[in-house]
Amino acid sequence: MSHVVFLLVPGVHLLDLAGPAQVFSTAAGFGHPYTLSYVAEQPQVTTAQGLPLVAGLDWPELGPGDLIVVPGWRAVTLADAPALGSATLKVLRDHHAGGGTVASVCAGPRRSARPVCSTAAAAPPTTTCRTNWPCATPGRWSSGTSCSPPTTG
Repeated sequence: MSHVVFLLVPGVHLLDLAGPAQVFSTAAGFGHPYTLSYVAEQPQVTTAQGLPLVAGLDWPELGPGDLIVVPGWRAVTLADAPALGSATLKVLRDHHAGGGTVASVCAGPRRSARPVCSTAAAAPPTTTCRTNWPCATPGRWSSGTSCSPPTTG
């Protein structure tokens, strides 16, 4: 992966964004070939903690070696979560179907996994779709997804 793109949604949790961004930024500082970008569906996104963030509106050109990170956000239920627009969902699906990686943090998979992982059957055999839902309480989310939680071991 050389390009790491963070998708920012309203109510994004700072920790879910800052942790991964710090890791890739530090790795780039040590000479690894990572370029970080931040995109959103609007030019300014307010975090769950009230901090306004500025993001680009245009997605960079992505290839199979690039990574899209969907940080988690504040929402009590999936119905309360910000809806991703059709153009954004298309970028996620197309990137995944083309062999790229889409990673989610905390609640991020609950909104992005279903539309992205539903393309897994058409994706190259080296493409995987795994999620980890540490913030989800069983039965709390009102909608299912076509992906299964990862197994441990």
